[in-house]
This record gives sequence, structure tokens and C-alpha cells, in this order.
Amino acid sequence: MRKRSIMILGAGLLQIPALRTAKQLNCRTLVVDGDPEAVGASEADVFEPIDLKDLDGLLKVAQKWQNLYGLDGVFTAGTDFSASVAYVAEALKLPGIPYQIAIDASNKARMRKRFYSCGVPSPSFLEIEGRDFNELPMEGLRFPLVVKPVDNMGARGVVRVESWEALKTQLQESLRYSRSGKVIVEEFIEGPEFSLDALVYKGKIQICGIADRHIRFAPYFVEVGHTIPSSAPIEVQEEVIETFKAGIRALRIDPGAAKGDIFYSPGKGGVIGEIAARLSGGYMSGWTYPYSSGVNLTEGALRIALGEEPGDRTPKQSCTAAERALISIPGRVLRIEGVEEARKISEVKEVFMRVRTGDSVVFPTNNVEKCGNVIAVAEERTRAVRAAEDAVASILIRLDPMNEDTEQFLFTPNWMDGRSCYPLDSSLLERLRSLRWDVVAERTMESTRIDRQRTSFSRVPNLPIPILSFQCVHALDNWIGWNYLTLPKLMERLRTMAEQWKRASWVGRWIPGALFWYVAFRGGLQGVVWMLDHCSGYSNLEALQEKVKEWACAVGF
Repeated sequence: MRKRSIMILGAGLLQIPALRTAKQLNCRTLVVDGDPEAVGASEADVFEPIDLKDLDGLLKVAQKWQNLYGLDGVFTAGTDFSASVAYVAEALKLPGIPYQIAIDASNKARMRKRFYSCGVPSPSFLEIEGRDFNELPMEGLRFPLVVKPVDNMGARGVVRVESWEALKTQLQESLRYSRSGKVIVEEFIEGPEFSLDALVYKGKIQICGIADRHIRFAPYFVEVGHTIPSSAPIEVQEEVIETFKAGIRALRIDPGAAKGDIFYSPGKGGVIGEIAARLSGGYMSGWTYPYSSGVNLTEGALRIALGEEPGDRTPKQSCTAAERALISIPGRVLRIEGVEEARKISEVKEVFMRVRTGDSVVFPTNNVEKCGNVIAVAEERTRAVRAAEDAVASILIRLDPMNEDTEQFLFTPNWMDGRSCYPLDSSLLERLRSLRWDVVAERTMESTRIDRQRTSFSRVPNLPIPILSFQCVHALDNWIGWNYLTLPKLMERLRTMAEQWKRASWVGRWIPGALFWYVAFRGGLQGVVWMLDHCSGYSNLEALQEKVKEWACAVGF
């Protein structure tokens, strides 16, 4: 009896569940990826380094494989190439949706048109080509608006704009991310957003998970994590699910898998952000849904690609899985600390690092610029969330102290085209600017705590850093950075690291408190450690004083 064969597009981390599940289904795997060093290449029976946009190249290798061994299906998950899957499957008469339907589910303008024609709620929009930028109808555009490339994923080039001038600038920027040279401008939908997966076979839509998406860093749309199952009220979840199903039917995805980003707007109900004709990326279909439900969702999708029924994917258990992203300020990675500590947290199941020593990192403006992810699982939701966030807080991506990108991010006002990646609250910034500039004499410091009656920070034990007390803003006790460190926890981490800097020339003399707190709020623990490491490189105190004055002037202190 011939062994079944399946062609899998993509050999990255997000395709690992598909590669391994295909083996469990006793399938021979032909795996293609444009990166010959892709992490999953070694797991393939046969690996071919082919660009996933190269339709003719994909079809040629698929035909060769079919002639040699037979080919029973084509599959992808977590990539932007469901249309490439459909192209090959249609040409070789294998199970799947037609190529044109896959294009409808890949091109955001065509997708919106399908929804409109079928009465499915989605944002109103305009499709724009580069040459049409000067012909936008100024009247009738109601801000805020969202600009998106029509044919990219991972929120690349997706930005909220608040004015006509910002729109014109962003159109050119978003165009860089569009393979077809087109973008859409659409209404901004206010409300929580949800991620959903579904399996579709012979008219039956089987919902396989609904998660809360956690989006931050406006005007960008960066998903800093998701939590599954959703904590939204049941009636909200039901409406979101029905909207997702209506979108799947409008796009005519059958048979196959579907991934949806769906909003719930208090004024409009369920509204489709977008739907893709594949399983989700972002660790949901391959990790968090299986951890939460006890069900291998990828197996069901692979069975559909092989022409079979997906089987019952009803949850077998009820746990919460929380995924959280590792974020970095810009710079070059010197080393990564705390990964093993994160893995030792009992609820933590996975720690995925996407960067390593020597890599350049940026503060993310989309979902492909993050540095890693952690996943924690527990029966109780709060335990899973706390464990995931504690794991992120445990990891420090330490940056090269001489790298100019980090310095620019911390001390150049309005860096990155007038937008601050991690903006400071204006009232807090004014308070920081009003602090005294005393130079504190070197001395042993006292206990770390927030004095809630005087609302000021006391000193830090054994930490040779001159930090001034200052009056807190109202929300200071609840402040938390993107790495889930509160200010007391940040100071405690510094206390444990204090030995590293105790002989530095600046100790007790030349890091004014206002500047220290500015960097702590702007760059978190990463920023503070970078500043202390950078200052430690000066043997000449006068040169260090000039550098600190330069930083202070740059940020208006």
C-alpha cells in the first residue's frame, strides 16, 4: 500500500506542529520554504528551498513529487501563502478551495467586497493604488482611519491615522509592504478583538477556539499576546462566532481551515477585521488551543487537506493558556539573561526565543518584530496569565551599551518619524522635568518600597545608584511596563544586579534622579541597564558628565 504524501508550505517554527502531526498520520512530507536554514527543514522527509510566492516553482516540484511518490494534499498554517496552497492543489486536482477563492481570502480589498456583497459586517473602506494617492476624496473621510496593505499579514504596514496629513504620509509607508502596490483605507473599529480558528468540511463549520487578543502600541496594532479561552461575556462570544461563520460562508471557504480576527463593537456588534483561509499563526492553533482544550487542531486541518473528514475537535479539557510576547527597545543583543528562570515557572510550557546574541532588535511596529514568546497553562485563568507575564519579566535582553540605536530611542525626542514607540504620559513627563538635580553622595541605601502616605520612592538597598525621591503621579502604584515589571519589581531586579556596577566611575555621583526615572519609564529595565552599562564605559568622569548633560538637554531636563 502506497504511503500517503503531503506538501507543506513553510518550515518555520509555526509550521512545526504540522510537520510533526503529518508524521503521526504516517504521511511522507515534502516541505518547501524560501529559507534553506528554516528550523523545520530537518524535520521534512524532503526539503526544497523555494520562495513561497513562486507559484510555478512550487507547482513544478509538486508535480515531480506526485510523479515519483504520489501526492495527496497541500497544506500551510501560520503563513501568508494559502493562495499558493490553493494554486498547487487546484492544478493537481487535490482537495482544497479554488485559487480565486483563496485570493479573496488573501487580498483585503477583495475580501471586503465579498463581505459587502453578502451583507456581512466589516469596516467601510477605499482601495487605493499608488498613482491614486492625490485623488483621495477629502470630504467624507472620518478620522481615525486605518491604513493597510491589501496583501500582507502580521500587521505589517497597518497604522491608525488621525489626520489628513498623517494619512498621506502613511499611504506611502504602507505601500512598501504591499506586493501588488495597493493599500486600503478603512474605518477604525472601536472595541475588543478576538482570534478564532475553524475547520470547514461539507458545509459544517466547527469552531476551534476563541481567544482574547491583547493589542498595544498605538498607532500600530501589535499583538502582545492572547489568552484562550476568551473571558468575554457569552453573548458577546456568540455574536463574534456567528459573524465569523457568516464571513467564512461569504468567502466560500469549504473545505479547509479558517482563521478570523473579529471585533466586537458596542455600537455595531460583531465586525470582521479579516479572515484567512488557513489555521492561525501566533501560536494559537499549534500550541495554546491544544494546551487549553486537549485537542490537536492541526490534525483536523491536515485531514481536510488530505480529503478526509476532520473528526470531532470538541474540547476534552478546560484550561487557560496565556501567550505573551517578549518586546525589546532598539539595539543589538549583547546577551539574553533569565530564560532558564522563566522555564522553571511551573505553569510555563514554552519559551520561544526569536533573537540571539548579535541580532539587531527594534521596538515592534508589527507582529513579526517581536523577540520571542512564552506560553503558560493553568486551570485557573489568573494563574496562567500571571505565570506568562512573570516569565516575560524574568527575561532580560541585554543590549550592547555602545549601540547608537538604543541611545537614539531613549534620548531623541519624537524618534521614528515623529511617533514615540513607547510614549510617556505628558503629566508624568512634566513631573520628571520638575525634579531637583541634586547630585547624591555615595552611600549605603535603604529598603525598597513605595511609601503610600508620602507617595515617594525610598532608597534602594546596596544599589550604588543615586536615585532621588519624587512625588508620584496618581496611577504610579499601578504602573506596569510592557515587560510586566512594576516599578518596585524593576528596582528589586536592579538591586540583585548591583554588584556588576559597584566599581563604576559614576557610582553615587553622576546619574541624576530625574534622568534615571525618565529612562526607567521610557525603556524599562532594559533601558536602565543599558544606561548603567554605557556609563560604566567611561573612565573619565568629566566626559561622562558631558554625556549625561547631553542626554538631559535632549529630553528637555
